[in-house]
Amino acid sequence: EPERVRRLIGYVPARLDAWPAARAADVLELFAVAAGLSREATARAVARALSLARVAAGDRVDRLADGAAKRLLVARALLNDPAVLLFDDPFSGLDPFDRGEVERIIGDATLLGRTVVAALDDAHVPDCFTHLAVLAAGRIVAEGEASPAAFSAGRTWRHRFRSEEHTSELQSRQYPRMPS
Repeated sequence: EPERVRRLIGYVPARLDAWPAARAADVLELFAVAAGLSREATARAVARALSLARVAAGDRVDRLADGAAKRLLVARALLNDPAVLLFDDPFSGLDPFDRGEVERIIGDATLLGRTVVAALDDAHVPDCFTHLAVLAAGRIVAEGEASPAAFSAGRTWRHRFRSEEHTSELQSRQYPRMPS
């Protein structure tokens, strides 16, 4: 049931696509209608999303600052009140204030019972995430609670160093993971 599944998921891309001259309310309305919301529900959802994003209905999306654009993307993903939020690099391009705002929104989403899945390119995992999976070559190589203790105590990382000149001198070694 792909249509039903799509309505359960809200997706937040890393960046706002170029929408030349499009207004924030128009973009949100388009996505609300695509999500199957009624006219009345669309009006309520768009008003709520504009408030969450802290942008005006008439703001052009191609002129939004990075933080406002990210908040608009998050608000867009929440239009149909999904059970699952998927984030692609939620903190890219954000200053510390805007990063804190997105962390708060993610934390609130989990408190409301939503499942939040995010792909992070940053080694810093904020407190708004409860669990972490580390991928290497498309496979999960470590998973657990998103706390430094879960990924440092007793864990080691394996590194292989190669040198054309000193191949016989270098070998695989294990190093304890440094605390973050």
